[in-house]
Amino acid sequence: MTQEFKPKFNFLIPIFRLIYCVFLSGITVIFAYHLVLSIMDTERAPIEIGAILLGLLLFYSYSYVITKSFFLQTKKIAVTKDFLKEINYLRNTTRLITKEDIIGFSTSVIPYKIGRFSQIIVYLKDNEKIELIQFCYFNFKEIEPVLLNCGYKYLGFEIYRWKWFDSRHYKYETAASPNNQN
Repeated sequence: MTQEFKPKFNFLIPIFRLIYCVFLSGITVIFAYHLVLSIMDTERAPIEIGAILLGLLLFYSYSYVITKSFFLQTKKIAVTKDFLKEINYLRNTTRLITKEDIIGFSTSVIPYKIGRFSQIIVYLKDNEKIELIQFCYFNFKEIEPVLLNCGYKYLGFEIYRWKWFDSRHYKYETAASPNNQN
């Protein structure tokens, strides 16, 4: 049996995200309710309706980002010389990704309002990416050396560049395209 490295997953992050998602969803419902009331009220000024609509869109967008991160980042990995094992806690599934299906990994830093957090991005040959964020693992600093010791290719550091409010540009995405496989 191949020795596995299992980073220590921080379960507090998905718990807080779930609570926050429920709270933001409640606020979004309240905004939607007030929007419907405002539209039905003929005495409301269009600027008031617009302000409520803007609030609804902002809260919905923020709720969407938090909910998306809850679903995408509630998983952990295990690393061996032959494969990565991805364990999804929400779906209760385990997926084995062989070393041959992995192009390599890069490192990055994500700027948040509360600070900057390190990230490791594992690029797969099918154009999928597995993103591991620092605050999701208690021993995050050990993941990169383990990946290198197990022979996974380090693609380099990539600057975090926003693509849209819930996505980013990936520097090594073209390396993972089917046309560029070795």
